[in-house]
Amino acid sequence: MDPAQITQQFTNHYYQVFGSGQRQNMRGLYQAESSLSFEGEMFQGPDAIIGKLTTLAFNQVQVEPITRDWLPGPGGCLVIMVNGSITLQGEANKLKFSQSFTLVAAGPGNFWVKNDIFRINVG
Repeated sequence: MDPAQITQQFTNHYYQVFGSGQRQNMRGLYQAESSLSFEGEMFQGPDAIIGKLTTLAFNQVQVEPITRDWLPGPGGCLVIMVNGSITLQGEANKLKFSQSFTLVAAGPGNFWVKNDIFRINVG
């Protein structure tokens, strides 16, 4: 499968589930070796990662990826960088964000998230 297509499909799925408020359904994206850095706070493994994502102060959000860049990584990994905006429910102002993922191939057309780094862009 084309890396640009994988990037598009993965990010579409990720942000649809993330924005819907059903973040517990994202557990299958992470494995025991997965790490999340969310605003500088570190989490390891699916329980800790989903625990963080499901306890965020906001539930449903609208996520607009603006750019989605990718590079091949070692061993068939795919490194993805997303810049976009998030609109919190009931808010008019958009928050700009950056997020990067390292996806590991787990079979044809199947990937899991090794590394996930998220930051709100301030300033």
